[in-house]
Amino acid sequence: MKAKNIVLAQLDNGDRGVEDKDMEPGMETLRQELGLGFKEVNTRIDETRREVTARIDELRKETAENFKLVDAKIEKVREETANNFKLVDAKVEQARKETADNFKLVDAKIEQVREETADNFKLVDSKIEQVREETADNFKLVDSKIEQ
Repeated sequence: MKAKNIVLAQLDNGDRGVEDKDMEPGMETLRQELGLGFKEVNTRIDETRREVTARIDELRKETAENFKLVDAKIEKVREETANNFKLVDAKVEQARKETADNFKLVDAKIEQVREETADNFKLVDSKIEQVREETADNFKLVDSKIEQ
């Protein structure tokens, strides 16, 4: 089959060997130009790749720096929050102490009022007893006057 194709190709082309020889320098020039074009394109691709790689490295550095800044800000906020909690805890503790002191004062006042009330009841009891005695004495006087 190959031989048949070769014969047909020769019949179809005729004797173009001379034309082929004339075209060879042009073909060689075209090959060289294509080769140079490919080299140029490959050089541009390499340059672009290097630029992109450099830009990616730069962005990675920027991103790392930004993460460091964000981490520093987060740490600062954590410290501020911890300090705020400490302040709040101190205020709560102070409020507890004040409340305890106020309860102690209230308890002392209640105890004082109890004592005063007890003293007042004792006075009232003694006055009632005194009035009873006076009343009893008065009844005795009245009885003695009635009997006379």
